[in-house]
Amino acid sequence: MTWDNDFRPSNIKDMSLYPELHSLLSRYERTGDFGNLLFYGSTGVGKTTAARILAYKTTQTILEVDCGSSNTRTEMMNLLNQTTSTPMWGDRRIVILDEFQNVSKGAMGVFLTHLERPDNPNTFIFITNEINKVIPQIQSRCKKMRFDIGLVNRKTNEWEPFTYTGMKKEDWIKELHRVGRNVAKSAGYKVTQEHLNRATSRDDMITDYRNFLQRLEEYTKENE
Repeated sequence: MTWDNDFRPSNIKDMSLYPELHSLLSRYERTGDFGNLLFYGSTGVGKTTAARILAYKTTQTILEVDCGSSNTRTEMMNLLNQTTSTPMWGDRRIVILDEFQNVSKGAMGVFLTHLERPDNPNTFIFITNEINKVIPQIQSRCKKMRFDIGLVNRKTNEWEPFTYTGMKKEDWIKELHRVGRNVAKSAGYKVTQEHLNRATSRDDMITDYRNFLQRLEEYTKENE
């Protein structure tokens, strides 16, 4: 078992996010009141986890598509043709399209009409690592939400949070520590402050939640 795969958060409150994003996603989780969404950012920042949390807290009818392997125009058309009817349970259907950057621009275009249909039984959550590869027409029809927290400055080699997050470096480290303690507890391990400090001691370790958690697991288990 690995902590980053087997102990993924099941609630938004257990995710490492910047305050504005955390607040908005928490409201969506609580109310189920959201339309089509476009999650974007680097790998390991929680996009897919957040999409699954919202989906499973909102409806019983969920379809998740890995666009890394299913991405042709024919496959996207088949997907839409299979989801035009109202779900059996009478509620909404949430369709998660992960790695959406792998879909060609022509294939992306098949979604445009469906995104604007008032009788559309689907709510789409598009997930991408490369927002520039998603056509503007889809971007404009979805609520865009960026998950990135910061990056390592190439000139200083120091990690810096993006200004839109409203966070300082120490705020992000505290957030990682908070969630790291919870994951370690779920995994049945007692994590120490020393373990947490080691897992955030280098700037290249705090670039994303997944990277941090892998390091924390390694340090916590090293004396087994």
